[in-house]
Amino acid sequence: MNISIHSDRLDTHVAASLYVAATQIPGLHLVCPNEADLVINMDSVHSSGMVRGEKTAYYELDDNLHQGKNKTLYDVDLLYIVTKANLPLYPTGTKWLPVAMEPTIHYHWPFGESHDFVFIGQYNNPSYEFRRRVVEGLAKKFDGILTHCQAQDYPKFLSQAKVRLNVNPRIGDNPPLIITRFYESMGIGFTMNDYHPTMDDIATEGKHYVGFSTPEDAVEKMQFYLENESKRNEIGKEGKRFMLREHTWKHRLLSILEDYEKL
Repeated sequence: MNISIHSDRLDTHVAASLYVAATQIPGLHLVCPNEADLVINMDSVHSSGMVRGEKTAYYELDDNLHQGKNKTLYDVDLLYIVTKANLPLYPTGTKWLPVAMEPTIHYHWPFGESHDFVFIGQYNNPSYEFRRRVVEGLAKKFDGILTHCQAQDYPKFLSQAKVRLNVNPRIGDNPPLIITRFYESMGIGFTMNDYHPTMDDIATEGKHYVGFSTPEDAVEKMQFYLENESKRNEIGKEGKRFMLREHTWKHRLLSILEDYEKL
């Protein structure tokens, strides 16, 4: 089967991970769009536009921002979004497809975990108020790495701390967008993430990762798990096993290919 993957930026994050996953599936070939049985368009395509093939898919990654408003992009054979709770905002037939991690990229580098926690991303702008409170509260008490980095350095930074911290972005009272960092962090080791019931569809809190509900709760749990190495390692190993078993980009691409076969 021939597929083509299209996005405004094919060299970053999700599109690049999907490319890597495609090379792991026997009999699947990456080709130009005009030679493809299926063209998979990955959000964002706002600059370069939708590319169509014999069959066309569109995967809207930031559905919490778009909220079903990109009507001109939804006239496709296969339409996917990341947040299950947003399905009613999209055309009938839209499928829930969570993001994932790529194990050939997101693995633990052999560095010493010399820091207490690591957080990668933005936290100091108005749209990330809860995230800011969590990160700043932890940084006051613990030794943390707070950084932005290039994609190639991402797993290296996540490997340098005992705890990988993620806080999912939220808009108002909407469910959070469960971003790739949640999966990628668990693929590398012990992870703490703000908890929301929608995450129960993906992983089990307390078994695969540790959730928190407030900045104060995050501080208490960070302290507990830093002091309990065996429990921290147990959850970290179970989370990684679970990601490899259920939540890689190969799993997601195989789901898309199964849907294509049903068209």
